[in-house]
Amino acid sequence: MESKFLESSEFYTARFKNFTTLLIIPSVILVLCVLIFSLVGKKEISVKGIGTIEPLQGTTVIQTFIGGKLKENLLEEGKIVKPGMTILRFDNSQVQQKLNLAQKQNSLLTEQIRDIRLLQTSVAENRDLFSKEDDFGYQERLKTYLSQRNSIQIELDELKDKATLKQEQRDQLAKVQSDAFSRGKQQLKIYQQLYQDIQNEHEYTANDSGKAIYQSYQARRNMLENAEREQLKAETLKDLQKQIDDTNTQLDSVETQRIQQKDVNTSEAEKKGLLQKLQTLQTEQLSDISQLLNKLLQEQSELQANIKTLNNENDKYVVKATKAGRLHVIQEYVGVKSLGGQIQVAKIYPELVRNAEIKAYIPENEISTVKVGQMLKFKLTKNISKPLLLEGKVTKIATAPTQVDKNNYYTVVAKVRLSKTEAMSSKYGMSGSVSIVTGKETFFNYFKNKMTKEK
Repeated sequence: MESKFLESSEFYTARFKNFTTLLIIPSVILVLCVLIFSLVGKKEISVKGIGTIEPLQGTTVIQTFIGGKLKENLLEEGKIVKPGMTILRFDNSQVQQKLNLAQKQNSLLTEQIRDIRLLQTSVAENRDLFSKEDDFGYQERLKTYLSQRNSIQIELDELKDKATLKQEQRDQLAKVQSDAFSRGKQQLKIYQQLYQDIQNEHEYTANDSGKAIYQSYQARRNMLENAEREQLKAETLKDLQKQIDDTNTQLDSVETQRIQQKDVNTSEAEKKGLLQKLQTLQTEQLSDISQLLNKLLQEQSELQANIKTLNNENDKYVVKATKAGRLHVIQEYVGVKSLGGQIQVAKIYPELVRNAEIKAYIPENEISTVKVGQMLKFKLTKNISKPLLLEGKVTKIATAPTQVDKNNYYTVVAKVRLSKTEAMSSKYGMSGSVSIVTGKETFFNYFKNKMTKEK
């Protein structure tokens, strides 16, 4: 090779492989490219916040009505529930005890009202309609009434026949009067003993018609406080005293008939007197029975109102799901043994579908740039195997802020549509980071504004 070519090659190599061509020129070109990109390329401007996936149709809040010890705590995150399914059950033993006692008393009152109505019908029809002996002494009371009526009827029949009593009829009348007197004395003894035992707060031990009255009194007494017990005692003693007085009056009437029995005058005046006596006897009996029936009905009405109140109170001891869906539980209440009243413990979310909304919370100082229609990006990274990014447009912005941990945030809502895979991997109530794209600007202006703000 000729030497002139070698000299030329070395010259050009030395010329183009110096410091200027290898470092400065590429650096200048790179700076020019970056400058051109910063003037042409644009960056998204966004505001940051936090948000949750929420259903479009809203959620149902689960809260306690009363506080106390829990018998069952079935709170479980993600649990599928149906309407009426029990979520929490409080210890209601005291209320249940009162309810059982009230229901027992109501059953006893129902039985007593049934029997006194049968007595009322029997007196109205002047015949014994009882199929068996009752527990309240009403059949005995009816027999006493019928005996008195029979005694008067015998006298009336004799007057109608305008004949004096034959010895056989006299004996029959005497026997009827004697039976009525004996039953009346026995019933009087029961009322007097019952009055004495209730007044002295002794147990009534006799196994007769007074026992049911005493048991009814005790059942009602056990449901009341001390002051109300004294009032019940006074009312019961007043009723018993009236029964004693009425029985004494009946005994006096029978005794008078026994002493003053004589030949029957056939005058029309005596017939009218006896008919009036029959009518008065029946009217007085029906009046007394009606008063007692009204009193029992009033007691039952008050008792049933109390049972309704206890049932309503009892219902508050069980917290149930009101709609179908999936539980989103406040974790601090899972597995606890007691809870306070009026506490929100969970929400019921519907099963996740393809359409949902993102509820975001944006700081007060950044809300001014957020507008309806802007793009909202929701990123979910916790509790899932693969990060999830959902996008949607802002549809609603709150008009007033909400205070959270002493800071003010505006609620922003955006509707999103999930793919089938996204719907399977996410749940309502999941929280993540939110960014809302409020605009675009060149990178040059972005860094210039940022440096200006820092200064």
